[in-house]
Amino acid sequence: MVMSTYGRRDALPRVLPALLDQDATEYVLVVNGSRDGSLELLREATAGDDRVQVLFLENKGLTNAQWVAAQTATSDVVLFVDDDVLLHPGLVRGHALRHAEAPGRVVVGFMPTRVPEQPGPRSFTTRLYAQEYLGVVEKWERDPASVLPNLWMGNVSFRREDYLGLQAHLGAPGLRYHQDKHLGVVAQRAGLEAVFDRTLRADHVHERSLEAFLEQARRQGWDQRLIHELHPDVLGPYDPDRFAVGLPRPARALLAATAAEPVRRPVVAALSAAVGATGRVGRYGVQTNIAKLLRRIETQRGARSYPNG
Repeated sequence: MVMSTYGRRDALPRVLPALLDQDATEYVLVVNGSRDGSLELLREATAGDDRVQVLFLENKGLTNAQWVAAQTATSDVVLFVDDDVLLHPGLVRGHALRHAEAPGRVVVGFMPTRVPEQPGPRSFTTRLYAQEYLGVVEKWERDPASVLPNLWMGNVSFRREDYLGLQAHLGAPGLRYHQDKHLGVVAQRAGLEAVFDRTLRADHVHERSLEAFLEQARRQGWDQRLIHELHPDVLGPYDPDRFAVGLPRPARALLAATAAEPVRRPVVAALSAAVGATGRVGRYGVQTNIAKLLRRIETQRGARSYPNG
């Protein structure tokens, strides 16, 4: 099993017990450049466990950290998990069994986001992420061929030799968010087949501030341009009008207006204030709708910041 972590020292004690309780024959845990005490914590928590190797790398991105970890591993099957997921019992065994059924597989487990039972002023980012992920899962289940071009890492396994044969996926250093989608397309080109299995479950513990939510949206926008440039034959041409799809006319007009930076700045400030205000008074449905529009504006901004965007 491989886990790369960055800047989550305080969260690691929550995920480690379930991680180390799996029946994995080996763990490669990578601290990806953060000097927040994560390295010391992992070494202390795994002292005496011969299954575990803890590595420190200077931060060159998640993709490279996972690549180094897979090279370090020796198991036939490598399961990649994120550092903010709670693994259900039997996850490692379940992935191994699916690989034993047939060669050339990418096994994708279920990774729903834990949503608070009672919504709060700051839980809208988690609710939106949860909705988005379940929407992708529905697409996977309707069309299994869509799994690899829309791959979400975090609970995904490869035969190690298959993964190490995908060195081409290291060649997109400009990606800031969709590295997993790029890996999926490269895997598809190599002839691998994806299998999605809901029983292979790990719960995603998601927390984002509004500022982090908007920064993520900008990175998504940039990567949507780049990923289509890298794989136009698989993903089709990039559609610059994609951010307006499904919006009512007033929202489409506002989105179009915010393409101009002098308009975008005050609109984003006003909508951000509205997200906070509606959350404080418990208008969570309204808050979510405002946040969705705000995300489209900032995703559009990220796409437009791409060269020739």
